Amino acid sequence: MAMWIERLSGNQRLINELFYFHNPNMHFYYYGKTGVRLLLERAGFELIGSQLLESFDWNHIYRRAGTTFTKLLFRAAGPLLAVSRFTRAENLVVIARG
Repeated sequence: MAMWIERLSGNQRLINELFYFHNPNMHFYYYGKTGVRLLLERAGFELIGSQLLESFDWNHIYRRAGTTFTKLLFRAAGPLLAVSRFTRAENLVVIARG
């Protein structure tokens, strides 16, 4: 949604406030369970379990915003985004044994 707003407005401020794009340690690729399992097996580990988690706490994402307008916007929109399944649990957490 922030990328859509950026394209419409031509301004990256919202993306920088919410997603920390200025941080050089951000993830640009997300790997799936199969790829992580294969990587772990090649390194001598066994995948014990995995779980998918949401990227954001949409109900409280307004706390990341730096301006009054974006705080108000996400305080109103956050709960709607939370129930919409907008992000589809994209963080993979794995437990492995080596």
